[in-house]
Amino acid sequence: MNRRKQDNELTAYKKAKELINYTFSITEGKKFPKKVRFVLVNRIQNLVLDIYTDLLKVNELLLKERKSIFINILSNIKVLLYCLKY
Repeated sequence: MNRRKQDNELTAYKKAKELINYTFSITEGKKFPKKVRFVLVNRIQNLVLDIYTDLLKVNELLLKERKSIFINILSNIKVLLYCLKY
């Protein structure tokens, strides 16, 4: 039953979960400068969790109410990309 539920899951949710897993795995190492490691890694991890949370929220809203959440998702993605360039 659990496998069937995963098969029916939307691609956006699957990709967001993959992003979370990947982000947490790469941020565990010491690949960021020591000076900003704690703040930057926490921010990156929080951003990917926020993206997934917002995707879950969107599904519960009416079409008219979704625009602001989509704007939040896109802005979080842009901030995430900026942080990863550091």
